[in-house]
Amino acid sequence: MPKERRHSVEFKPLPCYEGHGEGKTYSHFTSLFHESDDSGLYTIAGVMLFVRFLIDVTRQTFHNEFQVFPATLVSIAVDEIERRAVEGQLGDEDSRILTVIGRKLSKITRQADKAGRYGRHFTVLLTRTMALQVRDFYAPRTTEYLQDVAASEGLETTFSFGVASLTEHAIRDTDDMFRKSVKALEEAKKQGPGSLVIYDFRTMPLEND
Repeated sequence: MPKERRHSVEFKPLPCYEGHGEGKTYSHFTSLFHESDDSGLYTIAGVMLFVRFLIDVTRQTFHNEFQVFPATLVSIAVDEIERRAVEGQLGDEDSRILTVIGRKLSKITRQADKAGRYGRHFTVLLTRTMALQVRDFYAPRTTEYLQDVAASEGLETTFSFGVASLTEHAIRDTDDMFRKSVKALEEAKKQGPGSLVIYDFRTMPLEND
């Protein structure tokens, strides 16, 4: 049984959250989501509920220029799991570790945000957060925390991130935002383990656009 490790990172609200009353200001959104299992993450059906949520956010953002609602969608890959998948070496133990990582990711996700899983990847909706805040605050803290979690389960790994921003990347609809986040993650994985890429339409064209 792996020895429990103490986590060195204390999670605090990002600067953009301070004073907003976590879990209160956006409590009217939480009724749109239903937890998929005891991990606290969401299934694909739950991700579809993300779509409903983001439609509301998108409408608020683009129909009232004076009340812009910043939000980012972050796709996360466990790099060592990705390497094993490419080499055809995935096993039951890897699935178990992904479940453990997902459970811990859910626990550190703020009430105003939502974390889900699709296949081997995780997706996190961060409200009131811009792309650079993901790069400078969220990703480093999350990486350090989840690396400790993975190591306690016997997996040494880095994490890669793809970021799409509702207010910064000309998001047309919820499908567009999800695809841009995934595309950015694909580019991050090409750059190597531990990379983070923010979506850029100039270098990351989407298929069928």
